[in-house]
Amino acid sequence: MTQSAAGKMHRRSSRPGSESWQVDILFGNRPLAEALRKDLEPCAGIERVRVDPWRGRVRLDFAPEAIAAPIEELLRQAVERSLVVEAVRTQAPAEWVSLLRVLGSSLDGGDRLVRPVALSLASHLVHILQGLSFISTVDAARNATTKAPAGSSLRMRGVITLALSGVDGLLRHRKRTSWQRLARDLESDLRAKVFGAVGAQDLAARDKIGTGRLLNAITSDVGQLGALVDRGIDDAMLNLLQALIAAGLLLVRAPGLTLVAAVPLGLFMLPSRRLAKQSAEAAREQVALSDALSQILENSLSGLAEIKSYTAEDEVLRRVEDSARKLAEAAKETGTISSAEAHLFEGVFAIGFALMAAVGGSRLEKGKISQAAYTKALYAFPQLLASFVGLQVAVAQYRGAASAATRLLQLLDTQSTIADGTVPLPVAEVRGEVRFEGVSFGYKDGRRAVEDIGFHVPAGGMVGVVGPTGSGKSTLLRLLLRFDDVGAGRILLDGRDLRTLRIADVRSAIAMVGQEPYLFRGSVRDNVAFGRPTATDDEIREALRRAEALEFVEQNPEGLAADIGERGQRLSGGQRQRLAIARVLLKGAPILALDEATSQVDYETEAAIQRAIQSARSGRTLIVVAHRLSTIRSADQILVVHQGRIHERGRHDELLGRGGLYALLWSLQSGEGGGSPVGVG
Repeated sequence: MTQSAAGKMHRRSSRPGSESWQVDILFGNRPLAEALRKDLEPCAGIERVRVDPWRGRVRLDFAPEAIAAPIEELLRQAVERSLVVEAVRTQAPAEWVSLLRVLGSSLDGGDRLVRPVALSLASHLVHILQGLSFISTVDAARNATTKAPAGSSLRMRGVITLALSGVDGLLRHRKRTSWQRLARDLESDLRAKVFGAVGAQDLAARDKIGTGRLLNAITSDVGQLGALVDRGIDDAMLNLLQALIAAGLLLVRAPGLTLVAAVPLGLFMLPSRRLAKQSAEAAREQVALSDALSQILENSLSGLAEIKSYTAEDEVLRRVEDSARKLAEAAKETGTISSAEAHLFEGVFAIGFALMAAVGGSRLEKGKISQAAYTKALYAFPQLLASFVGLQVAVAQYRGAASAATRLLQLLDTQSTIADGTVPLPVAEVRGEVRFEGVSFGYKDGRRAVEDIGFHVPAGGMVGVVGPTGSGKSTLLRLLLRFDDVGAGRILLDGRDLRTLRIADVRSAIAMVGQEPYLFRGSVRDNVAFGRPTATDDEIREALRRAEALEFVEQNPEGLAADIGERGQRLSGGQRQRLAIARVLLKGAPILALDEATSQVDYETEAAIQRAIQSARSGRTLIVVAHRLSTIRSADQILVVHQGRIHERGRHDELLGRGGLYALLWSLQSGEGGGSPVGVG
């Protein structure tokens, strides 16, 4: 048995690959149970998680060889994290507050709602007046058959009804157009804000959220808010006005019957609250499953070539079908609860209507109520019912939009852990001197990536960084670009601490080419000019020439306008790499960082990239993380990084003469000697 913040826990049963635990703190706490399930499912080695809050039990199926820690420790830590998540959730503002915040921020504090709301009020009032005028005209016509003719009065009523119909049509058109435009503007503004907020976060936070959640936030969540503004608010106003008028007529004409009809409403309140809670929980589950499906689809479509190469289409299809089935089941459950809530509401009103009709009929027989009052009560009550059904639909739409607003605020309010500096550094003034002083960096889980790294690259100099896989080479570039912040020590650019400089200025001064450069769907021109959109075609061609990419670009009849496909799939790996180098050359940044840019290309392309690197050296500082040592042979200084520390440093010939790790790596790649196989990637 163990006890901590997670409370009492003990193992109920255990067999290879499966354990059942009793976790007392879970009893009756469905939100905590759900948070625990979501925390455990992504853990490495966990295959299935079942959490029963009513019995306080957790069952874990797992692959023993893939579990990094004892199940007891894994479960306890997950419960403690879930307790924190649940505590934060319960301290979050009410959903209606989130909705007001999101709408207010995108609608100028609500000022832009004034015109459509005014048009809606005018339109609905005119529409109601038109209906009343029509009823009045019909009543007058019926009375005219039993009394003296009143032709002029009927004609006047007809003219008024016709005029109101014309005004009603015009106002409805203006109202509809006003709400639609406001909804589209809201969606556009929110999508830009969410994307901007995600872009401002550090990469670790973005990776934690996941692409599926981000895509659903930008599309589905924003769409729900747009639908609320497009139709929901207007429909709610109409149904509310109609309900007030119908209720008013009932209270004026037959107050006693109205009270009789309202008695069953008390029966509706308790189950209604429970169903509303269940509906909210089901909707949250549906959103989570929708996020998961979006993530699977994004990963699968992005890696389609890899999937085909492993003939894994059936396995991926199984995952998609499984995720889609879970989403469909959640949607069915949500629909079932919503249907039960709606029909319960209608059933209660039907009971109320039956009671009113029976009691009213009895009172009519006894002469305690007039025929006109009884007839109008029977007419007004269904109108009241229809209005309440419409309001119920509006409430459901509000709940969805409020939940979406809460999720959007979680993205909009997330602050980057990388604090921006305040000191400007214009690119034109950057010399390119880089210095690492005692730099250390580790991850939140305690793993150390680099330790006490120190080196100096003078402006216009070139340093190469090599070492076995996982030694921390690429981490140095992430720290230089401030994708992560140093844990100890400092990095200086032209003698100034990076943390004091504006992040945008730092990244503008550095151009980077990775092992797998990201190219966008579009033309060659768009991709090469991405870092400098104002570049002319002549400047783009010159960058392509220096990257030795101009020849294959001009072989295509469309030239710079040629579409390179999704992520550059219409190009070879070497061609994609050369386009990426042309892009950084055109950017003209004073510091060029290459992260294993030649590790996955043929020797001809490698030679071309090396020539491009030499061409780029003029007036630029180069920091080259290399897999192939020939790429950095001419570097002013070579750093050999091993287990997060600088193991060796010097020029190529000096390091070979020492017979250390660099010499071993060189011999393995060049075939000039033996040695133990050491990965360099």
